[in-house]
Order: sequence, then C-alpha cells, then structure tokens
Amino acid sequence: MAEALFWTSAALIFYAYFGYPLLVLLWPRKNPINRGPYTPTVSFVLAVRDEQDAVDGKIRHLLDQAYPAEKREVIVVSDGSTDATVERLRAWEGHAGVQCLHYDDHRGKAAAITLGVANAASEIIVFTDVRQRLDPNGLVRLLENFADPRVGCASGELRFRSESQPGLKTTAYWKYERWLRHQESLIGSCTGATGAFYGIRRELFRPLPEGLLLDDVYTPLQIALGGRRVVHEPEAIVYDVEASGERQEFQRKVRTLTGNYQLLRYLPELISLRTASLQFFSHKLMRLLVPVFLLVCAAANCFLTGPFYRFTLIAQAAFYFTAGLGAVLPKRSPRLIGIPHAFVLLNGAALVAMVNFLSGRTPAWKK
Repeated sequence: MAEALFWTSAALIFYAYFGYPLLVLLWPRKNPINRGPYTPTVSFVLAVRDEQDAVDGKIRHLLDQAYPAEKREVIVVSDGSTDATVERLRAWEGHAGVQCLHYDDHRGKAAAITLGVANAASEIIVFTDVRQRLDPNGLVRLLENFADPRVGCASGELRFRSESQPGLKTTAYWKYERWLRHQESLIGSCTGATGAFYGIRRELFRPLPEGLLLDDVYTPLQIALGGRRVVHEPEAIVYDVEASGERQEFQRKVRTLTGNYQLLRYLPELISLRTASLQFFSHKLMRLLVPVFLLVCAAANCFLTGPFYRFTLIAQAAFYFTAGLGAVLPKRSPRLIGIPHAFVLLNGAALVAMVNFLSGRTPAWKK
C-alpha cells in the first residue's frame, strides 16, 4: 500500500508540473492565429480601491497610449474607496475620453468591473490594474489578435522589471507560466489571462458573479467554453515589480488559488470532456492538489525500505531543508535555494486555499 501511494503521488506531481506541459508541447495539431492590423474602438476598464497616490498616473498612462484618441476611452470604477481616490477621480470629470464611476460601499472587484463594462460602448474591452504599466507597443500587439474572428479574448504577458537580476523567486515561476500559456494558445485556448492586461470582445462579456475572485480566469474560460479562442500574446507586454515582501506574495497566491476552486461553482460546465476542461483540470486543479500529493509521497516514503527509498527520503528532506533556507536568506538568494523555496511557498498557499474552499472562506479584494 505504501509503495502504491508513493508512486501514484509521485506520478501525479510529475504530471502537474512536467507531464501536462510535455503533452501540450507535443500536441499533434497546432492552430496559429491569423494576426494582422486591427484598430477597433477600445474601452479600458479599471477597478480601484484606495489608490489616491496611483490613480492619476494610471489614467494619464492609458491616455498616452499610441492609439487614436477618438477610438479609445478610460473607465475607472472606485469600489468604496475610503481615502482621497474619489476626489482624484472627480478632477477628471468632463475630460474627453474618461469616465469615472464610484459608490460608497465595498462590493468587490467583480461588481466594479461589471459596472465599468456596462458603461462601455467600444468593440473591445481591455482590463488593466492600477499598478502596472503597458509597453508602448503593447496595446497594438494585443489588438492584432482580434483580426482573427475566432479570437474572443487576448491576454498580454506580465514581466517583472527586475527579471534580469539573479535569484528572484517569483520570476522563475512566471517564466514557466508564460511559456505554458503560450503553448496552450497554440493548440486552442489558454486557461486564463494576465489580469493586469487582457482584452475581450464586448459582446462576449457576461456579468461577473458576486464575490468572484478571478475575473481574469472566469471570463476567458467562459469565452473558451463558448467556442471562441483565448490566446496569449507574448509581445503585448505589461510591466510590474515583484511583491515587496514574502507575506504579501503569499497572500496574493492564496487569493488566486482560492479563486480557482471557486470557479468550479461558477462554471459547472468545466466538468465535461471538452479540451478547455482538460486544460483547466491539468493546469489549475492538479496544482491545487499537489500539496496533498507531496504529503502523501513523503509519508509513504517513511514506510518503505531499500537503498532507493532511503535515497528518495533523504532527497525530499534535503529539498525541504533547502527551501527553508530560502526563508531566512536574502531575497536574491542563489537559484539553487530560491526555486525550492518558491515551490514550497506556492504549495503552502495552495494548502491554505484548500482550507479556505472547504471552510467557505473567501479572501476579500482590497486593491
């Protein structure tokens, strides 16, 4: 029994991180996008909460995009901000191409986005967040994908300004994630979008369920399940910085992973034999279960004898010890330490997300 549990858990862990990417890479039928020049009307929709120091700069940044002014607008929705955000937005009232909406109570990001889209009349809705900045050519590159009528959603690519620096823990994970999303795009649709920068056709938007955590996964998935393509555009770049602290990054991961569980309730059609369902199961749900597989694998290994199993037990112990070093060493620690630490941090967040899901707790959206 212990041996069966050990090998089954090991196989599932391998599939989650290596088997599925290999399957996508070797998928026999590639389906490229017919990209081309495309200049539709565009509405940027931005949900904010307590962003008095950043909202002005973000609006100006969007207005400065190299795109015809008569074809784009910026819609900002304040979700019950308690600082001076609303006062900052009032200063934009009457400005051509800017709509500012607000309400006093805190309803969540999903409600703010739904309100913003309801006030948009453009052909393409582009969602973005307040902190990140778009590459000068990012919008044009994103829109080129919509020249293909099969495309319903196009996602930009998140990059960290510090990516060239060694030892950054979040960066390695994002490079892997970006590669996987691009490979998924080549066979049909990717299973989510970059929340800081993605666009959809206006007619495909559906009001977001109350309390939804992941609009950037829910909306692309419902578009893919409806038969339109969701693609990742590596040249539509949006820049960010890594989280200022590990605690902040851990909280972000917990919220994101809890949101993946939440999608099973909001999109029951994911339980089907469609390609999008297989991708969601393999890309999202399997990773949520990896911490369980890791615990089972380690526990089963303790009951196994022989040189090979002694080696695997020592290897696991060494891996977790190395990961622990990453918690006490500086952020820019050697990759040999940083990657195991990031892996354990991610799976710790997945375990907390599982507890949240089973207990019915939902992390609140703040910004």
